[in-house]
Amino acid sequence: MEIHYDHLVKFFRSKPKLNEISDSLLQLGHEHELSNKTFDIEFTPNRGDCLSLNGLVRDLGVFFETADEIPTYKEEIPKFAFNFTNLAPEACPKISFLLVEIDGDVSNYKDYLESYFSDLGINKNNFFTDISNYVAYELGQPTHCYDFDTISNGLKLEFSGKSYEFETLLDQKISLEKGDLIFTANDIPVDLAGVMGDKKTSCKDSTKKVIIEAAFFEPEIILGKSLKYDLNSDAAYKFERGIDPNLQEIAIRRFISIIGDHVKIKKLELFAKEYRELEETKLNFNPQKINHILGDNIVTEGSYKNYLEKLGFIAKDDEVIVPSYRSDIVHENDLAEEIARIIGYNNIAIQPLLLTKQNDPELTLDQKIKSFLINNGFFEVINSQFSGQNYEASIAIDNPLDTKKTFLRSNLEESLLENLVFNERRQKDSIKFFEISDIYKKDSQISYERFLGIVISGRKGKNYDDFTQIVNQNFLIDIFAQINFDIAPFIKIIDRNNLDSKSKTPVFVAEIRLSELKRAFANYQLENSKVKSFVKTKPTSNFPSINRDFSFAFSKAENIAIISDVVSNFKSPILKESFMFDFYENTQNGIIKIAFRFVFQSFKKTLTDQEIEIELEGLLGDILKLEGVSIPGYSNDVK
Repeated sequence: MEIHYDHLVKFFRSKPKLNEISDSLLQLGHEHELSNKTFDIEFTPNRGDCLSLNGLVRDLGVFFETADEIPTYKEEIPKFAFNFTNLAPEACPKISFLLVEIDGDVSNYKDYLESYFSDLGINKNNFFTDISNYVAYELGQPTHCYDFDTISNGLKLEFSGKSYEFETLLDQKISLEKGDLIFTANDIPVDLAGVMGDKKTSCKDSTKKVIIEAAFFEPEIILGKSLKYDLNSDAAYKFERGIDPNLQEIAIRRFISIIGDHVKIKKLELFAKEYRELEETKLNFNPQKINHILGDNIVTEGSYKNYLEKLGFIAKDDEVIVPSYRSDIVHENDLAEEIARIIGYNNIAIQPLLLTKQNDPELTLDQKIKSFLINNGFFEVINSQFSGQNYEASIAIDNPLDTKKTFLRSNLEESLLENLVFNERRQKDSIKFFEISDIYKKDSQISYERFLGIVISGRKGKNYDDFTQIVNQNFLIDIFAQINFDIAPFIKIIDRNNLDSKSKTPVFVAEIRLSELKRAFANYQLENSKVKSFVKTKPTSNFPSINRDFSFAFSKAENIAIISDVVSNFKSPILKESFMFDFYENTQNGIIKIAFRFVFQSFKKTLTDQEIEIELEGLLGDILKLEGVSIPGYSNDVK
């Protein structure tokens, strides 16, 4: 999320400098990049409370004294007899509708509203939608604006009983599926709840009478909907991470205040209803427990209470009342993490671990397996232990960091296939991955066991012997035959129809208990009994790679090594990989041909043909300067 420094600093009396706020954000665990006074912050999925100016100010309030509250409308609002039916109260336990009618036109925005668009480079839409976007940025409560005349007969919230064709306010046509949570008017969908409304009921520049919806949706209901329908929705991003269920009235009163700053309000009415009382979270007030969790005498009773109150918690008697906007706080471990963030992990005393040093320890089974597979051309992957799939033996997590992944993995296949798809969608055509990890299951009791997982697909290798060959079951069988282990019973072929990838080559996976591999690796030895040093992975670009293949012809065999040296020594910021994939020798004519593949890719953009040709001109020019070397079908005029 992008937050501008000028918008943030006005909430603090001391007016901290840019670098002071940046350092404090890092201490609080909010990783970010800084560009032209704009913080681009990557919040963890459980910190939906920080997705606004107000939320970030709350968190930074432990370091800087905050200024006055945000101005809101203070008068009593008459009741709105709105015809609304909620058929999904479990999904939307609290909702409000504000009827507003204005008199006159808005020509210019006040400075605070105008700066939101100018400082962040955001396009304006219309008066009411612009305020809606600003309120979400300032307070974190998404709102949706309907032109009153289009829904004057009322709204209904329900889980759809059938599929619908739907045109969003951004002119995207999608097919809503049965079971989606939708608002309907006259039995026609007008809003994919928590994600985006339709075009027919949206506000326009001419809109004078509007209904503003502010709701609380259970995150699980909204989760994944914007991704599913390829909709860029800031509202969904906030809802699926959890917003404050008690924020609606403040957001509505702020909305009214901003309208009143710009135009005369002719009519105001409010419909607000709570269908289920939202439970308050209470935890024990126990400073000793916090010190035990953090491993040192960090807090006293007084300092602990002070820290909590700065974060908006209420500490009284023997309990801590968690504010409604902190849905991620469910036990005392979470409170300990809050204290550690404020104090700073670097300021917690180091407790040395006394470990007995071993000289030349015997290789573990894990090390043997890793070295064996790496020596056979495999790459190790390390995946998260959490999954979104709920199998019969899955173990649920009470307070997951990512609400999309709420279970401990009960297999390695799911993660390995995600690795495969990720790499195939980035034009990687030789996949040989493995992972070694614990797998947790719940039967009569919780148990875990260590497994080896393997996935293969695509080319056998990147050399002229293997380039044209595709890996298959025999590829795995032959590799494990080296240690006299029959892997065939563990190999499974995957249905490509279930994978989001355009590649067509077969996919094979295998999962094996390490206990079953123990005997096979008992006598496996590495050269000099040394484990290879750790190799740090290189980042992967999200932009496509582009391949260029060239065949070089010559008569002198020594040119093979010379051309290879030229290629390996060529420096280019966009040439990411090169290898020889074909070799041909005609002894009768005395002609040798070798083929190289050059892989170009950028971390900043999709490359153009012209950019690639500029790099190739230098590389191929150096090769064509060699005596007797030519590229069939390519101009040999070296510039």
